Amino acid sequence: MPAGALLAPETLRALAVASGSSPEALAALPLTALTGWRYVTALQLPTGSSLFTGPGRRRAERRMIATAREQLRAAVSWLRAGGSLYMTPEGRLSPNGLLSPARAGLRLLLRDAPPDTRIQPIAIMYDFMTTGRMGMILDLAPPIEDAARWSGSQLERQLRAAWLGAARFTCTQLATATLVMLHTRAGAGKPVTGRMDELARLTHELAVALDASGRHVDGRLLTADGARRRVRRYLRYAARHGLACLNGATYTIAPGALPARDDAPAELPGIPPDGAGYHAYPMRYAWNEALEMLDAAGFATRHAD
Repeated sequence: MPAGALLAPETLRALAVASGSSPEALAALPLTALTGWRYVTALQLPTGSSLFTGPGRRRAERRMIATAREQLRAAVSWLRAGGSLYMTPEGRLSPNGLLSPARAGLRLLLRDAPPDTRIQPIAIMYDFMTTGRMGMILDLAPPIEDAARWSGSQLERQLRAAWLGAARFTCTQLATATLVMLHTRAGAGKPVTGRMDELARLTHELAVALDASGRHVDGRLLTADGARRRVRRYLRYAARHGLACLNGATYTIAPGALPARDDAPAELPGIPPDGAGYHAYPMRYAWNEALEMLDAAGFATRHAD
């Protein structure tokens, strides 16, 4: 079978980019030719039935649905036997920094689960804008009791509130939010520049205010020295990625790196639905996170200035 009879045009284009060929040439090759080493990396990318076209896609979809049903039956049997399950209801990392909705699998699982099934929400945050090792912070929200009795929309609201309420603010979110506020004061089109210690002080004050309100905050931001160390690593990360210029104790943020405060959270250009945009758009990704978290904390307007 020629590759073009089974593989979708998007798949052929991706393989062409990876191998330096043309989509038309690849479409004419037999499928067995695509087992060559030059195509391995592109074919290992996570995908679904969209890899295929025509009858091949329909066969893949039927197989995926049958597999999912088997897995759901096994999971329900495990819960009814007294077992526990760990799962990611969103099914992926956020592509743009905003909390993704829970997918249908959780509701289908709970439909046949024991009535007293309890959900323990876990909030995971990454302090990714740092020159040190990227930190991952886990926090537990209050459990959702008798989860099987809630409707899909009710459960979605409870999960969203639990995750946003338990998520821990890190330097990545708070330093970015502080810079966005400074960007707003500077005015559109003007560079954001200042002293590192002043950015650290403002980030520290926001962290202390959030902590006093009962929100989870990275403890290293709650001391002046800890905030200075975290903010310096944050700015060094920004400089390495072309988002800032450092000159001794001062910094200048590159034009276009920061969104305006009034910018609504938005999709990040060029990031596929199953991708994550924090590498390509660190500050915009962090601002989307911060805006959603601060809004949940009631700080988006009260601490805008």
